[in-house]
Amino acid sequence: MKKLADYSINTKRIFFNFIILLSIDVYSSNFIGMEDQSMTDKMYFISKQCDINTNFLIESPVSYSKAYHVFSNALKEKNLDDYCNFKIEFFLNLLRKKSNKLTQQLGYEYLDSQYFFQDKSKRLQLDSNLYYLQSYSSKNFAYNLKIRKNDENEFTFDESYFSFLINNLYISMGRKERWWGPSNETSLIFSNSSRPQLGISLGNYKRLEPKTPIIKKIIGNYDFEIFLNKLENNRFIPKTLMLGNRFSFNPHERVNISLSRIAMFSGKGRSLDSDDILRIILGNDTGNSEIDSSDTPGNQIAGIDLNISLLKHKNLDIYGQLYGEDGLDPIIDDRWIGAIFPSKRFSSFGLKFSQLKLNSANYIAYDSIDTYSSSHPNITYNHNIYKSGYRYYDLPIGASIDADSKSHTFTIFRELDKSFLKIRLSRIHLNRNNNNLSIFSTLNNKFSMASFSYETKISRYLTAKINYQITSENLTWLDKNSISIDLNYSW
Repeated sequence: MKKLADYSINTKRIFFNFIILLSIDVYSSNFIGMEDQSMTDKMYFISKQCDINTNFLIESPVSYSKAYHVFSNALKEKNLDDYCNFKIEFFLNLLRKKSNKLTQQLGYEYLDSQYFFQDKSKRLQLDSNLYYLQSYSSKNFAYNLKIRKNDENEFTFDESYFSFLINNLYISMGRKERWWGPSNETSLIFSNSSRPQLGISLGNYKRLEPKTPIIKKIIGNYDFEIFLNKLENNRFIPKTLMLGNRFSFNPHERVNISLSRIAMFSGKGRSLDSDDILRIILGNDTGNSEIDSSDTPGNQIAGIDLNISLLKHKNLDIYGQLYGEDGLDPIIDDRWIGAIFPSKRFSSFGLKFSQLKLNSANYIAYDSIDTYSSSHPNITYNHNIYKSGYRYYDLPIGASIDADSKSHTFTIFRELDKSFLKIRLSRIHLNRNNNNLSIFSTLNNKFSMASFSYETKISRYLTAKINYQITSENLTWLDKNSISIDLNYSW
C-alpha cells in the first residue's frame, strides 16, 4: 500500500491560491456532499412526501443553492398542506443557516480494516486519522478546506475545493468527491471508493430549462457537469488526464435519465495534439475506430443511468446503469437494428421502496451489479495502454467491487430518534475470471458480507458514527472483521 507521503500536496501553493481566490468578486454556493448524507436523505423524503421533483439528488455533491431554489419554488408554486409547508420552511431555514456562515468540524476516525466496500456516505479511510474541516459560502465565493493527518503524521487535503459562480455557471477547483448514479449503494461510473482527484469542473447552479418548447417537452429540465482531473504520478502512465461529462434530464416528473462519459488521455510519454483532442471529443479513439490500437489517444467509458419513480407518492424507485467500453455498436449486436451504444457492456439494477412516515426516513433496497463484460474478460476498467486502469492509487474510481465481479445487496435503512441505522447484506463474487489485474487477488473469491452503520447525535455539537463489516470467509487481502469509529465535533 502506498504511503500518503508519496502523493502529498504542495501546501504553500495551496494556501497561496487560496488567498488569491478569496479576492474574486463572484457569486457562489457550497455543496452538500457525501460527508452530510443525512441532509440529502432529508431532501429525498421531504420531496417524496410533498411531491417535489428532486431528480438531481441521484448525483453528489449537490449545491445548497440548487436545493434552496427547488424547495423555495415549490413553496411558492404548489398548494401544499400545513405539514409540507412546515417541513419545507424548516429545511429552507436550515439551508439559510449554513449559508453566509463559517462552519467547522474537528474529528478523529479510528479504523481497523484493509478495505471497506463503500456506499454513498462519508468515505472511509485506510488509516486512523485526525481531521479538521472548515467550510464557508457567501455571495462572493465558497470553499471547503479539509486537512487530514494520519497516525504517521502524513497530511492530505481530500474534499478541499473552491467554488465560484458566474451567472448560472459554477466553477470548482480542487479535490471534489463525486457520485454519479441513482443507487445509494453502488455506482459503475463514479463512486467514492477511491480518493477524489485534483481537478477543475464546470456545471450549472440552478436547473436549466430549454427555451424551445418542443425540446422542453422532450427532455424537461436538465443539469450538466464537465470536469478535467489529473491522476497520480505513481501509475503506469504518470500524470494521466481524465475528462468527464454528464448530462441529466427528466422528460417526465417520474423519470430521470443521465448520460455520462469518461475519457483517460495524455500523460507522460503520450502525445496530445489537436487531432488527439478531436478524436477524444468525437469518440474516435477506441478499439472500434479506424486507427491502430497502439495509437489510440485515450481510454473511454460511456453509458446511461435511468431512474423511474412509481406508486402514488413516487416512493418506489426502479433504477439501473448500463455502461460500455470501446466504441459504438448496435445494442443488439450483429443486426442492423438497435440503438447505437458502447460495446463490451456491464450493468447494474436496483429497487428502492421508501416508507413515508411522518418525521422519519426509512427504506429498503435491493441492488445487483455485474462488472463482467460478457464474452470480453479483463476489459472492464482496464486498458492495453493505460495499464493502471480506471483506478486512482490502486482503488477503483467506479464500482467498489472493481472489474469482472458481481454482487447482490439487500439494504435496510431506519431513522431512529436522533440517529440512523443502516444494515447491508451482500453476496459477492470478486474477480470471476482470475484476472491478475484485480486490486483484490489474482484468484476469484466468493463470500457473503454483512455491514452495519450507526450514526447518532450525542449532543448539539457532537456526533458519533460506527461502521462494522464482517465477511463469511477469511481472505488474504481482507480482515474478516472491519470496524471504523468516527467522533465529530461541529460548530
